[in-house]
Amino acid sequence: AVPAIDLDEEITCAYGAIDALFREGEDHFRACEHETLARLGDFRGIVATGGGTILLPENREILKHGTVILIVRDREKVLRGLDDTRPLLAGDAEARYEALYRERKRVYESVADAMFENNGTIENATRRITAYLHAHAVF
Repeated sequence: AVPAIDLDEEITCAYGAIDALFREGEDHFRACEHETLARLGDFRGIVATGGGTILLPENREILKHGTVILIVRDREKVLRGLDDTRPLLAGDAEARYEALYRERKRVYESVADAMFENNGTIENATRRITAYLHAHAVF
């Protein structure tokens, strides 16, 4: 099995709850996120990042040292799973999601080495992504 890390969990372990970090401002959270990503160094495994990780150019540089997989889902499926407990979606989660996605879409696509849709099961997406990673000698 390939080792995996969730960046948000790593941030929480190092700095505390994400919503508390956001209360100090998004810039504060992004700084903590960057420090955590940078600390991962030569980690050989999968790093699940949050949707805003790619916003900082220095994070994009770090991510270029690996293979970046963009996972996309149908809008309706994403919207069904949204709530406003995520700091950047507070208020009108659907409208905030739409705005953030429009804002970030080009950056996501420019950073990604490959894109996979995940409208089915997580197991199906995982199998396809794992096959891609093996075929490209990533793992």
